[in-house]
Amino acid sequence: MNILNKIDSLMFCMAKVSIFICMFLITINAAMRYLFNKPLTGTYEFIELFLMVILVFLSLSYTWKLKGFISITVLFNKFPLLIKNLIYFGIIILGVCFFSLIGYEGYATTVEKWLNNEVSSGVIPWPLFLSTVWVPLGCLMIVLRMFLELVIGVRNIFSIGIRSDIFEMQDEIYSNEELE
Repeated sequence: MNILNKIDSLMFCMAKVSIFICMFLITINAAMRYLFNKPLTGTYEFIELFLMVILVFLSLSYTWKLKGFISITVLFNKFPLLIKNLIYFGIIILGVCFFSLIGYEGYATTVEKWLNNEVSSGVIPWPLFLSTVWVPLGCLMIVLRMFLELVIGVRNIFSIGIRSDIFEMQDEIYSNEELE
């Protein structure tokens, strides 16, 4: 778990750097456009193809770790503990399947773009495999994190019992770690 968290933190730092670069490039591009009538060439393509993909996919696992995704707790909190646990396991299993499929397709697309030396059709010919490589990496991290939670949850059910609150045990999994 510790190695996973270190890789996750590194990937989240890369996502934070990508949003900073986005803000910087957009600001410089706007200033150049309005002050000198010479915008930076390829800015929007670079942001769209690379930085936004990095931002989204490299922050998935970290967001899951912080319970940062949208959840409807008004209804969820009214369910009995057994139903909550079943829903939570169902969400994790669906998440593992969903992100595994996206990761697999992202990997296949990355390999295809690399082997075919595909480049963007904009003013600057960016190599497109550098855009898609972040999809399988981000998906791999969230699949590993979800699968690990699933294994720990199943282990806790067999050791503590079916009536233990698996959703709240997620807090215990990460309670000994520093969260940024």
